[in-house]
Amino acid sequence: GGPCVDGAGHVVGVAFQKGIDAGHDNIGYFIPAMIVLRFLECSSAGTFGFGAGGFRYSLLDNPSLCAWAGLPAGETGVLVDDVETLAPAKLLFEPSADIVLAIDGKSIGEDGTVSLLEEEPDEERGTRGGDGGGRTGGCLRVPLDWMFRRRSPRESVRLQVLRHGVKREIQLPLYRVAPLVPSDPLDGERLGTRPEYLLVGGLVFVPLTEPFLTEEYGRDWESCPSRLLYLAKHGKVEFEGQQAVLLSEVLACEFTQGYEVHKRRQVLRCDGQIVRSLSHLASLVLDCREPFLTFELAGDFLIALRQSGIEKATVEVADKNQIAATQHLLDRSGSNVATVGAGAAVGQVAAGTSASSGVQKSVGEAQGSSSQLQKATLESKLLRRSPARGAEE
Repeated sequence: GGPCVDGAGHVVGVAFQKGIDAGHDNIGYFIPAMIVLRFLECSSAGTFGFGAGGFRYSLLDNPSLCAWAGLPAGETGVLVDDVETLAPAKLLFEPSADIVLAIDGKSIGEDGTVSLLEEEPDEERGTRGGDGGGRTGGCLRVPLDWMFRRRSPRESVRLQVLRHGVKREIQLPLYRVAPLVPSDPLDGERLGTRPEYLLVGGLVFVPLTEPFLTEEYGRDWESCPSRLLYLAKHGKVEFEGQQAVLLSEVLACEFTQGYEVHKRRQVLRCDGQIVRSLSHLASLVLDCREPFLTFELAGDFLIALRQSGIEKATVEVADKNQIAATQHLLDRSGSNVATVGAGAAVGQVAAGTSASSGVQKSVGEAQGSSSQLQKATLESKLLRRSPARGAEE
């Protein structure tokens, strides 16, 4: 937590970690001063996160690829491969046609790096046919993405782009990345401290997050199923608020017999409609008017629940397993949190119960009963437990 200073006495960062692995000693890490300043600016402005360009690119270090893309001799840059659906870059780039040559006046080497300090002469930055394409020995270079991350979302950068042989300059607005599988699902606790979940009968649904994967499969996710690992590494967000929803647990009741084998599978559809988020799933459950409620899972598996008696069974399962409420959903359009008490019908929040009244009701119930307090503390533990620990608990 203390300051780190250079030889001249200037603060260069804040100490925060020391390596303790076997074979390592006197190796420390610090948060750079630039990141600390960015954090202070974000705290003052009430906006958080790092800027992102919103596009993926390929390195132009292969002569054949350079010729195909139309990169002139003596130029370096990166080829735009794909653009995130929700990024402002979606309206500015043409994938496989645009080559980004420079950012904020700094030339981009063919290894995808830019000069950390002042722009270096052409003979030093490395061009094709030179010393290895942008890898210089005398100038410190950093990845291109650093130029985005050093700025806040909604700021912009100036890009020089080559398209079909014509150079142009564009102002690219940056945005905050919202990955399909977030590492910080509660946004630094600005969305509360309780995880999201939905209980239907004995089925427990949660959004897929990195903390969930770490809890279930260890720090390195060694035993994580490939289908979940792919979502975490390569899943794409196609619309605002999208989540990958999982069937995380199957609790015993008359509706769930034989469904235990489907735990940890993604929920793709509910009653034939694509599931966009956990809140959307809750609304689909509420709006279902068919005799049976169906869930289509990854791997072409199907779960069907009889509608008759499902609400009563949901409340009974919550009470039996000491779960304080049948669902806890987050309103990601603001800081409000919507929740439903254990005695309420499934999906009441989605039907129109206000977030504030839901919170007040949940808090009031907890304060009025010591057993409810115990349920609240056991709630997240239940949702995180692995199959091996589940039988033991």
